[in-house]
Amino acid sequence: MKLYLYVLAGLFFLCQQTQAQVQQPVQIRLYCGPPSERPKPPVVLVNNQETAMDALILEIDNIASIDVVKKEQHLKQLSERAPNGVILIKLKKDKPMVRLAELYDVFDVPKEQQNLSIAINGAHVEHPELLLADQRKVDSIVLASFDDVDTLTRWSFEDTYLNIILKPKR
Repeated sequence: MKLYLYVLAGLFFLCQQTQAQVQQPVQIRLYCGPPSERPKPPVVLVNNQETAMDALILEIDNIASIDVVKKEQHLKQLSERAPNGVILIKLKKDKPMVRLAELYDVFDVPKEQQNLSIAINGAHVEHPELLLADQRKVDSIVLASFDDVDTLTRWSFEDTYLNIILKPKR
């Protein structure tokens, strides 16, 4: 019985030590099979402009409606690109949404940095050509180093990337 209590106390101590060492959760995405077999995300259209969920900078209060379309008859023109449907987002007012090239101009990003990979607040943007932003939400675009990123979340072999910093929520 004493041995059982010692083992139990030891396990409790180990659990406490392990919990104290965990600083933040790690997100790991595993895909079994070739990249061509990954499920395609739905196409996202904001006021008829194509984007992706990880490439969208928008205040949620500006959204009038969100519709998810899955039926084939509605997807005739997008059927190849949208096998998993389309998310249609309509804004309350015609907000000026800009693409990445326009953000580069506004924030004076040098031409030699414009080919670097892109992140929004440190989260990688897989398809930067689809970036669509409410420019008023962007605080700055900074050159960031992968030295500050752990190996599990590093998405490029480059030394640096461009990080789009958003203004804090009010």
